[in-house]
Amino acid sequence: GWQLAFATSNKIYFSTVFSGGWATAASSYGASYGFWYHCVGTWDGTNVNIYVNGVHKDDTASSGSRVLTSDGTFRFGNVTDRSYWLDAALPIVRIYDRALSADEVLQNYNVDKDLYPYTGIH
Repeated sequence: GWQLAFATSNKIYFSTVFSGGWATAASSYGASYGFWYHCVGTWDGTNVNIYVNGVHKDDTASSGSRVLTSDGTFRFGNVTDRSYWLDAALPIVRIYDRALSADEVLQNYNVDKDLYPYTGIH
């Protein structure tokens, strides 16, 4: 599976699961409630990456092979057991069949940032 999360630490995480366990990249700062953030998670075949507001924040090397499930479940805003729910809006969601480059992430952020006046920039 894949996970893009805003955790109780107010950090933004991107994780994906491999046969060797979860690989997680995390933002290095706490996000604030009430602000819009452009969050992107990528996996380039070697590293799991997190970008916030167009800036690369962290990467983690992945190990093992990707674990794919066949149940076809795709969720936004909650975890598998439905024990947590996202209290936020997801105005723009994009899913690609490849990892975006850092330049592409920044380009998308620059296009989208003017649509939302309350950008949390840290």
